[in-house]
Amino acid sequence: MPRTLFLLFFSLACLTATAQKKKLGLGLKWVNDLTLNYGLAPGIGIQATYRLAEHGGFESGIYFSTWNHHYISTDGAGLSSGRIAERHLYLPVLYRYVSRRINFTAGAAADFFLQYNQKDKYGNITLAELEPPGTSMFFTAGVSRSVYLSKTLILEPEIRINYKFLDDDGSLGLNLALRKEIL
Repeated sequence: MPRTLFLLFFSLACLTATAQKKKLGLGLKWVNDLTLNYGLAPGIGIQATYRLAEHGGFESGIYFSTWNHHYISTDGAGLSSGRIAERHLYLPVLYRYVSRRINFTAGAAADFFLQYNQKDKYGNITLAELEPPGTSMFFTAGVSRSVYLSKTLILEPEIRINYKFLDDDGSLGLNLALRKEIL
């Protein structure tokens, strides 16, 4: 499966690399994922889009998000529970199809766990006892619409789905990007 996705991604890149309508856009993106396992995961980041052809290009960025969840643990000392915020950084690499009415993106992203932050605690468990989730990969695809506020300033609402294969977790994202085309 990863090899097939890579070949598809590489083929699309080769097809668009020969075009002449190159544009670079940089800006901010607010991400709001509703995850299956953790609930709402808000975040913010820097977005970059690079259009290589009239309709094709790439999108990437660096996004920071917080996943809040509750835990319950039982041990010899009794029942413990609390709330934890997981801090994550993720880096997507997406193929981007652009049209006048609607845009599509699809690709993969690396999700890097940064730290736990304990919101509250009831019982004996400490953050040192929790095993960090580490790094994972996920598939992501989205649909958006570009609203031109000026010739170079773009507001772009987006609906996105994400799926983490190894964690068997997914999310639905409602995101908003604000970027400026600089080339």
